[in-house]
Amino acid sequence: GTCFATDSFFLNFFPISVDLGLDQETCTTDDILLTADTAGAVGLFYQWFFNGVSQGPSTIDDTTFTVTAPNSGTYSVEVFDTKTTCIDIDSVEVLYKDQPIANEPDDLFQCDDGVNAGIFDLTVNDAVVLGAQDPADYVISYHNSAADAAADVAAITTPTAYLITGTVEEIFVRIEDSTGTCFATDSFFLNFFPISV
Repeated sequence: GTCFATDSFFLNFFPISVDLGLDQETCTTDDILLTADTAGAVGLFYQWFFNGVSQGPSTIDDTTFTVTAPNSGTYSVEVFDTKTTCIDIDSVEVLYKDQPIANEPDDLFQCDDGVNAGIFDLTVNDAVVLGAQDPADYVISYHNSAADAAADVAAITTPTAYLITGTVEEIFVRIEDSTGTCFATDSFFLNFFPISV
């Protein structure tokens, strides 16, 4: 142990991380741009996947991927650093939901003949608003203002026996999917006419 020599070497730790953000749901058919956040690291290779299937060869510094409707599923990115052979992966769920269509409802009419008190069954417009859409997939409600219909608050509690206010009143209808995320609104008028001889 009398004779010896020394030298040195370096330990290099190059952590890389990637974040695609939160899962996304949309009621539109608009494209969704996914961005792989690697805290500004450059010179990395990115390979994108949809439901585990590669969407092409890896490319350098290609930090974004465009999702198009109606391709709901799991999107992931694999980030690779050739200098350190470090790899990181992240994924998100993208869900394109069906946007309901509020077909134009019919205006409703009644005559005040001294017997009818101006009570309307608003639900006669359910089938009109639904059109060809499956009634099992949607919920319809009626409201006294456009703001209430858009916010899904203060729904009319007795839509089958609604007493008109005055002689002409605008009613707002909301159709939404079963989750309440996607919706559409429209309006129609109640008309209560006096009759005289």
